[in-house]
Amino acid sequence: MIRALKSQVFAPIHTWSTIGIYPRFFAFVVIVLSASYNVAKAEETKAVQEKRFKILQEILQDTTLVGHFTVDGKPMTELTEERYDIKKVEPIEGEPNLWTIESRIQYKKNDVTLPLVLRVEWAEKTPVIVMDRVIVPGLGSFSARVVFDNGKYAGTWAHDGDGRSVGGHLFGRIEKTKNP
Repeated sequence: MIRALKSQVFAPIHTWSTIGIYPRFFAFVVIVLSASYNVAKAEETKAVQEKRFKILQEILQDTTLVGHFTVDGKPMTELTEERYDIKKVEPIEGEPNLWTIESRIQYKKNDVTLPLVLRVEWAEKTPVIVMDRVIVPGLGSFSARVVFDNGKYAGTWAHDGDGRSVGGHLFGRIEKTKNP
């Protein structure tokens, strides 16, 4: 009777030999699915980057940012006008968040045109330029967070120079450049 129970409790020997196949098969399936997921994710990332490229170009290429900035510690009614003529916006190959933005910067007595390498982060479909102590030739070191949305821009800025640091807010509208 005990022999009959043992034979019913334990699987036949040929079943045990097939058990080694299942972990291997399971591992194979996991590897194939992981590879498929990674390929799909890479394609999705590339598609997202291409879409963002188009969005940023539509927003900034051949535009003028016309607005004002404030200076911390001064009355908010004392606004200084600023203008940024943006001629070209290009991604830096191999660096998905770095862009070359060719711009003419005008404020106070300053008027310079130069290409800037800037980091662009995204809040879903909204681009945000992020500067952390970026040296702008002839003007000094700047930090900023500038968001672009619905034909407008707004953000904060800071300037380190001459042993002092100043900052404030900036805001304005985005105008398409008129071709002569």
